[in-house]
Amino acid sequence: MSSNLACIGMGVTSPAELSELVAEVARLGSEPVAHSPGVQTYAWQDSSGARVVLDVLAGRPLILPSFASTSEFTSTAVEAHSPDVARVTVLGEDGVTETGVTCELEQRRHVEGQVGGGRIRLVALGINVTAFDDEPTFLADDASLLGTEDELGPPPPEVAERGLAWPPRMSASAFFANGFYPGPVDPTPHALLSGVVLRAEVRTNSLTGRRFVASRVLTAFGELDLCLAEEFALLLPGQVVAGTVAMVGRLLEDAPADPATPADPATPAAPEEQAGDDDAQPRPGETRREWRNRTGR
Repeated sequence: MSSNLACIGMGVTSPAELSELVAEVARLGSEPVAHSPGVQTYAWQDSSGARVVLDVLAGRPLILPSFASTSEFTSTAVEAHSPDVARVTVLGEDGVTETGVTCELEQRRHVEGQVGGGRIRLVALGINVTAFDDEPTFLADDASLLGTEDELGPPPPEVAERGLAWPPRMSASAFFANGFYPGPVDPTPHALLSGVVLRAEVRTNSLTGRRFVASRVLTAFGELDLCLAEEFALLLPGQVVAGTVAMVGRLLEDAPADPATPADPATPAAPEEQAGDDDAQPRPGETRREWRNRTGR
């Protein structure tokens, strides 16, 4: 298993190391994400696409590992179940099929109840996944089973009548959100995913010097960015990645980019593009006097 942070090259091994990392991100994070009474949210991002969102509540920083994803979707509904998980309904690439996603939103401290549809960027962090050589290898492995006969019971009559395999298997491009539909299981920002690798690239986190893998996989509702720990450095197109992922979403306020010129996650916005009214917001750890000196207010 890998931690969310390890999937972007920022894995830690002790509480002290985590505290140091949070302090450094708080010092460097300057991109405004959102602000509400009592909480400001900033982000740190580097040229590798590694991204950490920082919520500052009453002087206490909380971080959310993320990525400069370019896998963008249309959301038809967003419901904040809690500050830690939202239910999002996204349209597939066909513009018709809907898929439920449970995720942590970068704006998680600023969204309550239900929000109208719009655009959202999603990234999966592979916290407990396995890579298989190809689709036949995955489909022949127990990892593709959606349960055991002990768990699922005997096959339903229609399955037996039609001679279908039991227990059922997931395809090489599947996605099952954890707790999307109301029921006895509380939702968490995770999913059981399988995806065919379209491309994979080893990148280096500039803050830690550690490597991670930024990949794009084809899953049930389209192409999705998937970040993995360094142990997957040899990942190749055509392989299948399957297992549990943590999902992170970023609600977009602006119109979607021109599909012909997609944004490059390895190229951060220029400083002048990040400036403006949001730059007048207090930064993490900044005193009121420092804020006035910086903004001239």
